[in-house]
This record gives sequence, C-alpha cells and structure tokens, in this order.
Amino acid sequence: MHNAKLSRPAVNLALAENLGGMVDPDNSQGYGDAIELLMKMVGLNTIIQVNDCETSGDWTESDNGTFDYAVGATGKRVGTNCLKLTTTAATDGSQYVETKLIDESAYVGKNTDTAQVQDWRDTDFIGFWKHSADSAHFGTDGELKFALVNDGTVSALQSIDGSAATEHHWCQIDISSLDRDKVSAIRFYGNNSNTSENTYIDDIIRYKYQFNGGPLYGCGLPIKSGTTLSENHWSQWTIDGVIASNTGANVADLGPCYLGSSSKTGTAKRAVWAYFPMRFIFLVQANAATVAGEGLEWAANGLAAGVSTGVEEEGWAKGLEAAGEQYDHIFAMFDTGGRFIS
Repeated sequence: MHNAKLSRPAVNLALAENLGGMVDPDNSQGYGDAIELLMKMVGLNTIIQVNDCETSGDWTESDNGTFDYAVGATGKRVGTNCLKLTTTAATDGSQYVETKLIDESAYVGKNTDTAQVQDWRDTDFIGFWKHSADSAHFGTDGELKFALVNDGTVSALQSIDGSAATEHHWCQIDISSLDRDKVSAIRFYGNNSNTSENTYIDDIIRYKYQFNGGPLYGCGLPIKSGTTLSENHWSQWTIDGVIASNTGANVADLGPCYLGSSSKTGTAKRAVWAYFPMRFIFLVQANAATVAGEGLEWAANGLAAGVSTGVEEEGWAKGLEAAGEQYDHIFAMFDTGGRFIS
C-alpha cells in the first residue's frame, strides 16, 4: 500500500486509528473532533493533486472513435493544458477515459509499477474544473460520469454537473461512501447521446474538507511551480499558485506568507504550500461577470454579485480574479472591508 506524502498539517492517521479518544462518535467530543473543527475554521485542509491534466500519455480510452480524449491548451484553467473529452459517436455510459497516474500525476508507488494501490480514506471529496467551449456541450447533469477503480472493482458511476453555457465551473463529487482504500485509477464515462460534443477537465484534486461547494483552501495555497518564496515574503494569489509580490501593488495581494522555513519552492505537484494567517480563501460561483478585486455580495441561489457604488458595505468577500460570465467559479477571500471597482 502506498500513501501520499503530505506537506500539509493533518490528523488523518490519528483519526483513522482513533488513538487516545481522538473521536467520540456519539457526542463529537473527542480531541480529534475538536481538531477537525479548528482546522475547518482556520482553513487547514488535506488537498492532494490526483492528475494535472497536462500530459496526453497519462490517459487511455476504452472505445477509440466513440468516446475520445486529447490534451491541449483550449479550455485550460490551471497550468498549460487540460483534458478534452469528445463524444465522437453517441455514448451510453459504458465508454470511458482512464488514468492510473493518480498520485500527484504519477503512478502510485514506483512509476514502473502500475499495480500498486493507494488509500484515499484521508480525503472525502474529488473535484476538478469543467468547461465547455461551445455553449451547453455536456450541458445536462449525468452526461459525464466519474468512477474510482478500487481493488480491481469499478465504483458506482457518479453524475457530473452539466455546463449551462461556456463557464468554467468547479465540479465536486462526494466519494466518502465509496470504497477507496485500494484505489488504482479514475475514470470519466461518456453518457451523452449527442455526437461531436466536447468538454474540458482540469486540475483534478482530492480533499478532506469542502466549503461552499469546492475545496476549502482557507489560509493556505500551493506555491506556483518553480517559484521560490522566503519566509515573510509579501505574496500574491494567481490561479497557478502563490507568487512573490514584487512588481507593484495588485488586487490579489495576500500579504506576508508563513512557510515555517527560510524558503520553499513550488512544484508541479502543487504539494508545497504557503500560509497566510487570518486569511480565508475559497471558491464562489458568480451570478454575472465581475471585476478582479471587486467586493462580492449576495445575489441569489448561493451565487455572488459584484457590489454597486454606494453599497460597498454589503460586500462580504473580495474577488481575487474576474468572473467572465454567470456560473463561473472564481477564487475569493473573506473580506468585509467594502470594495467597489467599476
């Protein structure tokens, strides 16, 4: 059994073993229960990259010419490329695209040993970006499905949300009820009778805690691959990870970072993190286009809108990036200072 090496704080092992009264299943009064609640409130999570969707060779397909894949830049959200899935012909829920490179975009264990399995019980959710470049392609819930391969058995297929238009939205699947102690692969299944439809998947991760329908990033974010930060370095959010704030003030500035060491350098595995005390970063779905740095307020149905002049006091978060259209998910930060940008 191969377990992921974590560079983020976690109590998963102690919780799993229920060491020394860590968990009180009847009253939630164990030490572990309190620690878990504190982790959620301050924003410490177990977030592990499954596959970055950057490399074509990571994937295989069951039915060439029916449900096909490619890897390219169109539709990407993080990094350079993303996974494109195409119904070349009608699919019926039996055709799939698969990867066994599920341990931070590598095979579990040694790269030459594809038979190893991984225990995923330290995480309860899997999520990824989904986008349709053509409006409403894969627009119905369940036209795309997801499954784990665990101990040689394919899990029940999990429906994936449809795309309303051309938004980039976050899809989250609760895997806590699935057998996941010996995971060897993940699959996307086509269940779409429409032909010549495309959808794009990017940045597949698994995580312990969700917040607002996405991963709880809270006070921590991965450092951008190849970027070196030093302790207390003033830092800035980007979709690819934290970078240094050294080119002038920016709406996505986060302030000084905490590393716990003199310096750290980000990796493509997104496994090296910086922390920002008292910050709380998360994903929010927009009700309409917004401007980067804009204050966000309540709109409807759990969506957020940009504040209008004169009502800045109604803003409860700050958008770290712009939303291009309704239903886009964007990164935001809790901030009740009141901000208006037009």
